[in-house]
Amino acid sequence: MERDKKTSRGSEGIILNMFNDRWDKWNRYQVLKQDRDLNPYLPDTDWLTREKLQIFLRKYGPVYLKPAASSDGRGIIVVESRKDNGYFLITESKREVLTEQALWMRITEEIIKDYIPFLNDKNVDNILARSYLIQQRIWLAKMQNRIFDIRVMVQKKKGSPWVVTGKLAKVAKGNDFLTNSRTGSEMLTVEQVCRETPSLNEKPTIYLTRLDDVAIRAAYQLDRHYQKLRIIGFDMCFDQNGKLWIVEANFQPNDRIFLQLKDQTAYQLIQDFKRDA
Repeated sequence: MERDKKTSRGSEGIILNMFNDRWDKWNRYQVLKQDRDLNPYLPDTDWLTREKLQIFLRKYGPVYLKPAASSDGRGIIVVESRKDNGYFLITESKREVLTEQALWMRITEEIIKDYIPFLNDKNVDNILARSYLIQQRIWLAKMQNRIFDIRVMVQKKKGSPWVVTGKLAKVAKGNDFLTNSRTGSEMLTVEQVCRETPSLNEKPTIYLTRLDDVAIRAAYQLDRHYQKLRIIGFDMCFDQNGKLWIVEANFQPNDRIFLQLKDQTAYQLIQDFKRDA
């Protein structure tokens, strides 16, 4: 029995290392929350536990479950309450209806299905509580009934201020709940998307200016806590009421998505900054 406990503890450590990275989303979120002026732009987020899951579901309705480490959209789960006291569990590949009793077990299976044989119940709860986040779901604005979020690239050269070097909208394919290039999202200019989104098209300049201002303020806040930062890719969005949100900050953002825009000016500027950083 003692050998099994040691094996289980060892497996837990290995799996946690696989799920986490040096600069995980939780740490960045905590740094951003230290700036009171940024707080209104940050969705409520916490470590995933059984208790927090129920609290968030009661408070917000649908919630996102997402890896604390960078994942390029992989591993994201949506959980939503049903009127019959059941739940929807939505992943990239399927949509399931579950009872309350089955929900946590199914979440566990989805997240660490390849490692369950090596773990006991306590290990599983510890891993989830230190590797997965729960976040209120934002009801994203829609362009032609397709949700979208926005990648804002903020960069600086040594001794120079932070500037926005590029931004684009990632428009989901059909009814998808994910907006990234890996799942077939379409990359469009933010200006075009704002013009074609009813909640944003009356005053697009105001929304675009706010987007840049908040991204730059967030960059300065992160810069105070992380050394040698030169590039940050913010995933931001507007909800259906026009409210701006910072979803997360990426320190190794994929800039090749900008190659999907017809105008390559932003991509070239991003590369110029990277060369001179």
